[in-house]
Amino acid sequence: MFDFNPQVLSAAFVAAAVGSQLARVGYWAPQRLEFEWALAEYQARGVPAEHVPEPVFEQPDLQARLLQGGLSALAAALAVSSFGVAPAALAAIVFLLVLQVLALADFRSQLLPDMLTLPFLWGGLLLAAAGAGFVGPAAAVQGAAVGYAALWLPAYLYKRLAGEDGLGGGDAKLLAGVGAWLGPIAAVNTLATGAVLALLVPLIALLRGNDARAGFAFGPALALAAAGSLMGAGLTDFIHWVRWG
Repeated sequence: MFDFNPQVLSAAFVAAAVGSQLARVGYWAPQRLEFEWALAEYQARGVPAEHVPEPVFEQPDLQARLLQGGLSALAAALAVSSFGVAPAALAAIVFLLVLQVLALADFRSQLLPDMLTLPFLWGGLLLAAAGAGFVGPAAAVQGAAVGYAALWLPAYLYKRLAGEDGLGGGDAKLLAGVGAWLGPIAAVNTLATGAVLALLVPLIALLRGNDARAGFAFGPALALAAAGSLMGAGLTDFIHWVRWG
């Protein structure tokens, strides 16, 4: 899987340094969004801006930064080993590192702010438009549309029928971003694999005697499935791994 040549090791080292710092973004973005919501509530109640408490944002500890750095190094090594020393490897590294940030943000807060998902989406579209993406411009637009609709429509129907939110809009934008980077087939593959991965969460909760109905983040499952889609692994590969190890 890995070819530990100097190029792979160099990419892994740089990615580890970058990824450890990107952990701060995964912590900061959801907290910033929550502060903006709180600020809007203060303004709606007529509270002067100078009376709004200053936010104190939690920062990732050393363990969290080391974990993100290690995952980033692994992602870079996998990308360079798979694509070689080429622009596609750099694009793959960016794709995987952004997915890590999105997964971290959603795992900690169950929030996927637009300030993270929309640049991811537009980055995929612009890369395709420049002819430097994994798919062409038409496939990127189709992938974004398929990815967004595949989660937005069920969420909309659920809210109309149940009167409450199911999936958040951030999940749909994340999947739209995956589609923009990898195309419509990869978006569908990511959703299918991510749904299977997500089902493991309540199953594990049941086995441990916990409440399986407790809320959980779908973003990490989608991110992991998207990484598999980039590397050509899909739902059938995951099922085969579960059955045979």
